[in-house]
Amino acid sequence: MWKEFQKVAERVFPTAMSSLVSPLALVRLINILSKNEIHVVHTHGGVAGLWGRIAAWLTGIPVVVHTLHGVHYVHYQNPITRGMGIFLERLLSKITFKIIFVSDSNKQLADRLRLVPPEKAIVIKNAVEIPPSINGVSNIPSDFLSYIEKKGTDKIYIGCIARFDPVKGHEFLIKAFSQLTPRYPQIELFLVGDGKEEEHIRALTKKLGLMERVHFLGYQQNIYPILGTMDIIVQPSLWEGLSLTLLEAMGMGRAIVATETEGNTDLLEDGKTALLVPPKDIEALAQAMEKLVVSQEMRQQIGNAAREYFRATNNLADMSKKVLNLYLEGLEELAKS
Repeated sequence: MWKEFQKVAERVFPTAMSSLVSPLALVRLINILSKNEIHVVHTHGGVAGLWGRIAAWLTGIPVVVHTLHGVHYVHYQNPITRGMGIFLERLLSKITFKIIFVSDSNKQLADRLRLVPPEKAIVIKNAVEIPPSINGVSNIPSDFLSYIEKKGTDKIYIGCIARFDPVKGHEFLIKAFSQLTPRYPQIELFLVGDGKEEEHIRALTKKLGLMERVHFLGYQQNIYPILGTMDIIVQPSLWEGLSLTLLEAMGMGRAIVATETEGNTDLLEDGKTALLVPPKDIEALAQAMEKLVVSQEMRQQIGNAAREYFRATNNLADMSKKVLNLYLEGLEELAKS
């Protein structure tokens, strides 16, 4: 990812932050911030949001913005970990100028938890840019070419694009898919991504005898050619902020099955732009997938409705402008003080 930033940024400083216990990352960030003329720090996610905001505070950076891509810790099973996450965010919000929520439902959840002072909270929904054309073999990942070449009118490709993490629900997808394979020999499942749970999911796939029907494509920088080949996109996450993958699938007019969680319900309407199912419900997930497998008409209707909604609501330029205006607002307040 940092190589992509190098194409547009003046300077890039790759810094590994593998866990909440990353004192070396804090030292590295303090060194970067103190040696460069930086006026605004914008952090994303849990670990980077923790160390980035502490480093910015210690080095006196005047404007600090943080994006919460989901209030994940509220879902943690361990009450100590859950309580610590809430406590830390409340504490860090005191040294943060503005906190961006990527969906209305996430902000509402944060409000109930009194996570962030109301005057510091703002919703700026995620947006993506769909390329005008995905045609051309050069854009297609080489290890996916063979699947495109052998796909006939009888094949139905189901895709899931997500990092391998327990929160993404791959285990429930594999088990739901296994219920369909005996009755529908034409379906194949493609998993795009990498992560700590990949070996576990591979082992489960092998145990269920699905290795010939489930394909692991690894991390792909350019997912649009893959999306364009899928008939159905499944997102079985246990919770979400506002999924970029779902936005991309909607923009590509794909039929979607997703879990009915915060974030997803901001984007999708059950029965119209997607089929929604409860998280962790293997039977419901299998039934929703089956409805789309057996009905090309339903796939087209849902895909077309999703694309129409995307075109009416998705605006990357507007999202970027709102974020930039936050930076300028912070700098203007600083100038007045």
